[in-house]
Amino acid sequence: MTFAALTVLFTLGAAWVPGPQGIVAGSAVLAAGALAAGWVLLRFDGWSSGAAGLFADRRAFGEAGAGILLGASIAGVSLAAMAVAGGVRWVADGDPWSVLAWARGAIASLAWFAVPAAAEEVLLRGYLFAAAARVWGPMAALWGTSVGFGLLHGANPGVGMLGLLGVTAAGLWLGALVLRSGSIWPAIGAHLGWNWGIGYVGDVPVSGLEVADAPGYDGRPDGAEWLSGGGFGVEASLLAVAALGVAAWVTWRWAGGRTPESRPMPMWRAGTVVRQTVQ
Repeated sequence: MTFAALTVLFTLGAAWVPGPQGIVAGSAVLAAGALAAGWVLLRFDGWSSGAAGLFADRRAFGEAGAGILLGASIAGVSLAAMAVAGGVRWVADGDPWSVLAWARGAIASLAWFAVPAAAEEVLLRGYLFAAAARVWGPMAALWGTSVGFGLLHGANPGVGMLGLLGVTAAGLWLGALVLRSGSIWPAIGAHLGWNWGIGYVGDVPVSGLEVADAPGYDGRPDGAEWLSGGGFGVEASLLAVAALGVAAWVTWRWAGGRTPESRPMPMWRAGTVVRQTVQ
């Protein structure tokens, strides 16, 4: 509750600063508010920002880059499965051979998608995730933030039960990445890669929003809504829900997850050590 109150307070304060409006600007303000709230509470608790997975070192770029590739790959697998099953198709739209225009759009859209992805991850899988995992345990934090992630998209256009289930499954996958890596950067990258792969490369709605337009072709849902996702897009397709669920399970079962010695131990691991020592 304290984190939520501080986030709202800092976000409202940042929103008073004159500047551009829109999804990116709003996401940047939200990210600033969540970061500020997390920093205050971490300092109050005597922890560094790295204890919540919010590392600021050069390895963060590699972790985010690997996450982008992972997210885009899972998006590609989901779209391919849907295409084979007849849930999505692409039609020509403009000049299909304008490679330079497509590349420019790919870079611009990647930058555009980065801000909302980072904002949502910092909000749900930064300090809030770390504190919940330390107090109630990793599984409670994983499921709690994932359900919250789904509900966060509950007012999006075209949302339904499958859409909420798909976004929740995505939250489980992203949360598992944080738990296994001890860093928020792989989750930010994977979130970005998924949204970019669906919204720009696939040119279909992302969580009900048409936010990108790839030159040369246009993606369109086809067939039954449970297969195509309808107006909400890929995340409401049963095939994509299955792909995200498998990704979450594989990530959770992944045998990695050791924080490098040069980095501080995340709060939830420190809490585990304390509990084991007491027992």
